[in-house]
Amino acid sequence: MKKENNTEINENLGVSVTENKGVIVTGMTYSDTKELCLDLIKNELDLYKSEAAELANKRNNEFLNAFIELLDSKKMDTSKVKECMVDPSMQIDYLEAAKSYVKYGNADLLYVLSEILSKRIDEPNYSLLQVSLSEAIRVAPLLTEKHMAMLGLNFLIRHTKRQDLVNLPKFNKYFKECILKLYEIVKNSSHADVQHLNYSRCAVTNAFSTDFADSCQNQYCGLFMKGNDLEKIEKIDDSSCFEKYPSLFINCLHDPKKVQFRFIDKELLEKELINMQVVEKDKKILLKEFEKEKFSKKEFNDYMDSNFSEYKEFIKYWNDSGISNLNLSSVGIVIGGLYVSRKTADIIDLKIWIN
Repeated sequence: MKKENNTEINENLGVSVTENKGVIVTGMTYSDTKELCLDLIKNELDLYKSEAAELANKRNNEFLNAFIELLDSKKMDTSKVKECMVDPSMQIDYLEAAKSYVKYGNADLLYVLSEILSKRIDEPNYSLLQVSLSEAIRVAPLLTEKHMAMLGLNFLIRHTKRQDLVNLPKFNKYFKECILKLYEIVKNSSHADVQHLNYSRCAVTNAFSTDFADSCQNQYCGLFMKGNDLEKIEKIDDSSCFEKYPSLFINCLHDPKKVQFRFIDKELLEKELINMQVVEKDKKILLKEFEKEKFSKKEFNDYMDSNFSEYKEFIKYWNDSGISNLNLSSVGIVIGGLYVSRKTADIIDLKIWIN
């Protein structure tokens, strides 16, 4: 339970391999790792001529420095880094990532690829997550920033439920600083961009779309309840729901003269009813009251439109662009999740979605 703004909501509301294709070393430090990485890409860099060679070496140094600095900032265990870097699959993944940045030199690609490599070190065992991370290294260079942002926006709306959105100010901040921030990047995307996400194996287009209002109301319905007057609340025997179970209610977030359930969603209410050992007859009445207090879709859209001038424009894009029909693959979740981290500073644990 957390109390904010006088409103309580449950928030739970180092073998050798020839020709630099692999190098095995022991007792590695980050310095040793840097030398290994330089050795891995040396033959590739020798292929470039004149000005291209100069630019390729510059980009390679940028990528290597970013990767090493990331390992250092995360305080990654040098023995763990060593154990992973002597594995041929990791060396191949590093080489692919470095080659891609050398080719394109894009800042978003630099961030995503270095993050993927660090998470690849954290996943040394052959697993779906490891395979997804390795494939994401090969797919990310096929995407522009707009494509990554489209994956990120879809990831936030279709694949995540925030546990920290326990009051309206926090939800409004999330919508403005996360959803609308990504929307500004993708708003000029076309159906060709959606097709490209299908082509690159980041997503599959479904016949059915995700309705934004329905998604928010299912996940955060405790924030969007019209509440009820005390005298109109469902009766249990001779008492109202509120009189018999007052701990389940708070003042309504949208009308303090009314009361509403204090839970962010129906699932948490059901868990609390089990914990309280509420009899089945009372449960049914309480859940009926919960459904009755929820915003209609029109009421939700009216609230959003009155608080965000861009809302109608955003909803038109979400409904018409094809992005709401995308179901992300594990590779799309990796890239979309890491792009969200870059733009919002959120920490995304990929193991929640890929295990």
